[in-house]
Amino acid sequence: MVNFHINRLLLTGLMVITVLLLFSCEAKNPGSPSPNQAPDTFISVASPGNVTTISWYGTDKDGFAEVFYYQWDGDADWTRTETLSATFNDVFTSIEDMRTFYVYAEDNIGERDATPASVTLTPSDARPETKITSGPDFGSKTGEDVTFAFSGEDFDAGGAVTSFMYTMDDLSTWITVPVDVNWARFEGLSTGPHTFYVKAVDNLEAADTSPASRTFIVEGATFTPAITNLSPVSDGGGWFAGATLVFRWNADANYYSGQLAVAPYSYSMNDATNFDESPKALASGWNTSTEFAVTPGAGDQTFYLKVRDTAGSISLLKIGISAAQPAFDKGILVVNGVSSGAYGDEIETAWADKMYFGDYDVDIWDLFGTMSTPEVVAIADLKAAGYDYIGGGGPCGPDVLKDYSTVIWLGNDYQGDLDDWLLSPILPYLQAGGNVLLASRLAADFCDDNLTSYLNIGWREGAAAGSAGNGVTLSECKAVYPGLVDMPGAGLSLTNVFSGGGFMEDSSIDDNVTLWDGNTIFQSGSSFLLFAHRSSAYDASYPFSYVRGIGVWAAPNFGTADANKGNFVLIGGRHYRYDHEPFKANMSYIIGNFFGE
Repeated sequence: MVNFHINRLLLTGLMVITVLLLFSCEAKNPGSPSPNQAPDTFISVASPGNVTTISWYGTDKDGFAEVFYYQWDGDADWTRTETLSATFNDVFTSIEDMRTFYVYAEDNIGERDATPASVTLTPSDARPETKITSGPDFGSKTGEDVTFAFSGEDFDAGGAVTSFMYTMDDLSTWITVPVDVNWARFEGLSTGPHTFYVKAVDNLEAADTSPASRTFIVEGATFTPAITNLSPVSDGGGWFAGATLVFRWNADANYYSGQLAVAPYSYSMNDATNFDESPKALASGWNTSTEFAVTPGAGDQTFYLKVRDTAGSISLLKIGISAAQPAFDKGILVVNGVSSGAYGDEIETAWADKMYFGDYDVDIWDLFGTMSTPEVVAIADLKAAGYDYIGGGGPCGPDVLKDYSTVIWLGNDYQGDLDDWLLSPILPYLQAGGNVLLASRLAADFCDDNLTSYLNIGWREGAAAGSAGNGVTLSECKAVYPGLVDMPGAGLSLTNVFSGGGFMEDSSIDDNVTLWDGNTIFQSGSSFLLFAHRSSAYDASYPFSYVRGIGVWAAPNFGTADANKGNFVLIGGRHYRYDHEPFKANMSYIIGNFFGE
């Protein structure tokens, strides 16, 4: 009995232990996994504007965010991406617009964030700025017609100004124009103060909140266009009878913010009909031309010009001239266009050696006006010897040129002498029978199409046809006309050379120039080749096409009773750097034999 009772207690204890062990094992190994946890999504950066960039990221407690899906409010579909940002253009349609962006993550087993991250955006508040670029200044006095021009700039990334709004005086009523219409014209404004306002508008319809403005005062139609006379003569001046005179001018109404009429000019010669402030035209009618060419006969002549603006205001210009056959009774005038201040001894010793005129008596005109000073020793010596300094400080007008049968012009194309040449009536002087010798570096700059045609040449730069450019540096100046001599020198840079016009058109002519026999004359029409240049690398292996012209003589009356009239001689190069004595000998020969002095 005892043993059975013990055994039963033992069995009961074993059973309790087994149940506890089973319960313990079941607690340590549940037998089924926990459910997957969805990812979370976050927006980290949102930069709104014309170009909007948004960044995001995702987290997952039991995995990782593998892809993302996003959309804007109003989109029908979601966009899948594996990136962490995106940039969007033109999200907003106006400065007041509001948009919401959504994005959610999907983890590595395909579960999605059920509550997408979102952000609601409005455009940045950067607005365009406006500037008035032209028009009446603050407080300026104007006529009754004014014009303003303006510009705008948008500082948003990817933004742009798309239009302008402007008004005159009335801030309640604005005129809108496209961005390319960046000007405004007002006509017939009342007398008194006025204020013009303008503001730029960008692609989001955001307008400049501080419009640009100008306040000015209208004094009525008391302003008229300003006329500038660009003719070679002024009122009361003289001209060469039978020589072409081109009246030139320009005009503007900018000083009072006015505007010239579409056809603003009317003119006549010797006909004063309607030369008044009425809207009636002169003989030419109303047109756009800014020049008028005539060939006046001997006697007093008058040119009349009317200019009108859009308001009908009229300006008048009258130029009276006295045309006559030139006297040509004072011989030779030497015009100096080389600054003694810039070239010092080079030009002063040339003058002292009389290399430009030899033993001929001459009068002197200095474009710089400095030769009148005693400090210019060479000129002082010449004046003491009886040479007459007649003036200077600007171009030679017809009233000066008409007295001289020959003009020797020493050019340099430096410090303004070229402008004085261009403002002097050289071609009309030649047409009237005067003789001209031009010596200058960059000589092509002095010869417009008319003078180049008169010389019957074509300019070149070395061997590059069609462009005179900066020319070449001479290694020689070879005489190729009987009676002239070679002219050595140093530093003869910036020399324009020529061909064409019948000179050196083929290798046979080049051959003859190179091997000149001292007697052959190279003639093309009424022009004669005087000096030529060969390449510094010239030898038997180089073609004769390297020969280029340096000096030419145009003699339109050659072989006639008027052979000593209308001659034009050109010598290229820095004349003050040629050896003085051979240059002087050539000048004396040309003055005496070509010009008949």
